[in-house]
Amino acid sequence: TLINLNTVDSENIKHQDCFFQVTFSVSSNENCFVSQPTTSSIADKDDERSNRLLFRNKKSFAVGHGCSPIWDDIDGDSISKIIAEPLPTYEIKPIVPNELKSVALKMYDLSDLTKEDISKNLNELNSEYEKWILEQEKIANSELSGELLETANKHIESCYNCLTRMKQGVHLLNTNDTVNRAFRLMNRSMLMQQLSYSIKTRDWIVERRNIVGLTNATIPDINDQSTWRHGLGSWRPFQLAFVLMNLNSMFDNKHSDREIVDLIWFPTGGGKTEAYLGLSAFTIFLKRLKDPNDSGTTVLMRYTLRLLTAQQFQRAASLICACDLIRKENENELGRDRITIGLWVGDS
Repeated sequence: TLINLNTVDSENIKHQDCFFQVTFSVSSNENCFVSQPTTSSIADKDDERSNRLLFRNKKSFAVGHGCSPIWDDIDGDSISKIIAEPLPTYEIKPIVPNELKSVALKMYDLSDLTKEDISKNLNELNSEYEKWILEQEKIANSELSGELLETANKHIESCYNCLTRMKQGVHLLNTNDTVNRAFRLMNRSMLMQQLSYSIKTRDWIVERRNIVGLTNATIPDINDQSTWRHGLGSWRPFQLAFVLMNLNSMFDNKHSDREIVDLIWFPTGGGKTEAYLGLSAFTIFLKRLKDPNDSGTTVLMRYTLRLLTAQQFQRAASLICACDLIRKENENELGRDRITIGLWVGDS
C-alpha cells in the first residue's frame, strides 16, 4: 500500500503535494507470489460460473485498489513480481474460428448450381461437432470435479441441444423440397454477394456519376473459381451450424425453437455478419417459395452505431441485389415483386 502522508493546511490543495499516476512494484528472487483461490457464491449467475470454468487456467495473483495489478502472463502457479499500474494495458491474443479441413463447406457445392447431394457434407459437419463434444466430455470427467464439473456438464448439454437442432435442420432439408430449394438459392446468393462485394470500388470507372467500366479488376465468374479472390465461397463451420439450427423455426412459425434467442458471440472480423445474412436470405426465399406474392418486410436488422449501420447496410444491400437477380430468373417461382432493402438512421 502507498499512502500520501502530506496534509492539507487549508481548503486549497497544493498540487505539488499530490501523487499522480503512481506505480510501484513488489518483487522476490523466488516465485513466492501464489495465485488467489477463486471463490464461489450461491448468488453467482450462470455466466460467472461459466467464466470460472473457461478461465480456470488463468491465475489471479493480486487485486488492485485505486490501481490495477499487472504481472508477466505465465501459465504457472506462482510469479516473482507484481506491479501496481494506474493505466494498465493488456494485449489480447487473436481469436480465430476453427476450420475443418476434413469437411468442405463450399457455397457453390451447396447451391442450386450443382445437382450434388448437399446432405453429405452437412452430415459430416454434424459428425465433426459430435466428436468435439465427446472430447470435451472426456476432458471434463477426467480433469474436473465439484462446481466446475457441474458447470461443464451444463455446457455439454447445451452443445448436445445445438447438435440436435443441427441434425433436425439437415433432416428438414432432406424431407422438404421447399426448404431444400430455399437453402440452395441462399447459398448461391451468398456466393454472389461475396464475389461482388470483393470488387474494389476504387477500380470502377465513373463518368458523370455513371459506372462505365473497371480498371485492373476482373469481374468474378460464379462458375469459374479461378476468377474468385482467395478465401471466398466457403462457410466457416459455426456460420453454417447457425443456419442449420434455425431452419425449422424459420419454416414452422409454431416450432418450439421460436422461444429461443440465438446469440452469435465472436470478436470483430470473425464472420458473424455472414451467418445472419445467410439465414436472412434463406428466410426471404422460403417466404417467396411459400407465396410468390408475399412481398412484405421479412427481416429487421438493428445496429447500435450509425457507422456500423452504414457499413452493414452495404453488405446487406449486396446480398439483396443478389437475391433479386435470382428472383428475376425465377419469377414464376419467386414472384414479380422486387426483393428490396431500406435504411433508416436516427430520428433526423
